[in-house]
Amino acid sequence: MTNCNKKHGFSITNWRIYNKILILEKILMSQQEQIDALAAQLDKVKTEILAQVAALQAQIDAGGVVDLTALTAAVQSLDDLNPDA
Repeated sequence: MTNCNKKHGFSITNWRIYNKILILEKILMSQQEQIDALAAQLDKVKTEILAQVAALQAQIDAGGVVDLTALTAAVQSLDDLNPDA
């Protein structure tokens, strides 16, 4: 193998494989960032829902009449994302 077929000690084939690995690492890191962002968003939604439930419970405890229709629909739509076994 001549020097023209090597780059930084790698054969051209190995260099191409190395470059593909680097590209895959970038794709995986990008996907991980998206997963992390979605997980953070889910945590935010969970906190918001729990706050609304607490506010509704406070209204109920104070003797008020509470319409749970919107909350029930929101909770059901989240529950439907992952079918029960």
